[in-house]
Amino acid sequence: KEKNVNVQGKTEKIVQQQLYKKFVFRNGGYFFYDLEFAQRHKNDDDRKEDENNNKPDMWAIRFNEKGKPDKIVVVEVKCTTEAMKGTSGIVTHLAKMRKYDKLPERRAEACQLLNQYAKLELRGLSNKDLFNYDDFKNLELEILLVFTGMAAIEWEKSLRFEEERKMTKEIPTPKGVDGKLYVL
Repeated sequence: KEKNVNVQGKTEKIVQQQLYKKFVFRNGGYFFYDLEFAQRHKNDDDRKEDENNNKPDMWAIRFNEKGKPDKIVVVEVKCTTEAMKGTSGIVTHLAKMRKYDKLPERRAEACQLLNQYAKLELRGLSNKDLFNYDDFKNLELEILLVFTGMAAIEWEKSLRFEEERKMTKEIPTPKGVDGKLYVL
């Protein structure tokens, strides 16, 4: 059963969960399949040495109108002006996401996870759905930025993000989603 829980100071976590639940589109849309992703490392020293170590909020597959995987997508969600700053700010995340070098592993993982969801009949999939790795192995990376609340206003109006805004394109927001979406 669904239950609303009041979590102080966790606006972004709540919005991420809501988005994760809503984005299960397989025909001309995004299917969010992995929430709170963190890249594995051998140890702490290896993690600290990784210049592009990043913890994007989610991974997704963008499906084309025929229901075939079109892009593998790294998703970043920002809800507050504070979330736009510092080491977890949008500029830092963008730089690291553009340099991400472990795509072969993420593509294979995406196919496996979607097949597991289908087998277990989770996230709107049925055990009749079957995903073929050949459809995933060459997917290009896309970056999806989702802004809600004060972060959306900050992104659109702040001179601080002028250069980053030029690199993105706003896309239509699906019905029922309160926010603004941009792709890079």
